[in-house]
Amino acid sequence: MWNALGRPSRSVDYDIIVSGGKNVWTDGDPAKQSQLMAVLAANLRATKHPNLGDRKEAWASRIDQKAAAQANAAAPTEAAFAQANALTMQRRTLADSAQVGLTRLKRDLKNLGMTEAQVHEIIPDDQSAPSAAAPAPQPAPAA
Repeated sequence: MWNALGRPSRSVDYDIIVSGGKNVWTDGDPAKQSQLMAVLAANLRATKHPNLGDRKEAWASRIDQKAAAQANAAAPTEAAFAQANALTMQRRTLADSAQVGLTRLKRDLKNLGMTEAQVHEIIPDDQSAPSAAAPAPQPAPAA
């Protein structure tokens, strides 16, 4: 296409068709690539540039064929992606619910007259981050 346009250093027509450069159309999630290819084919068909007139439909048809093949290849993964997204949302909801439950339990324990130290015996602090007071590990003795 660039050659058909006369290999310009800048071309508004090319920029409108390809909008953002080739990486937008070639990189990214392969499962969604067919949708981008359909947009590219539509952009190509919509151009009014005289140098592309007789070839643009052939190029767009080739892109459509490749998009259909890409969509067929990605189709079996769509159910797995949907399941993974649903499980991610459920995990986030479960974590949020657990946080609310722990906050309410702590409030109830404090309302019963427990001190902060007593509450932390029941609900310990998060131990995922290493504490600053933890001693450094000792190297193993050489044999």
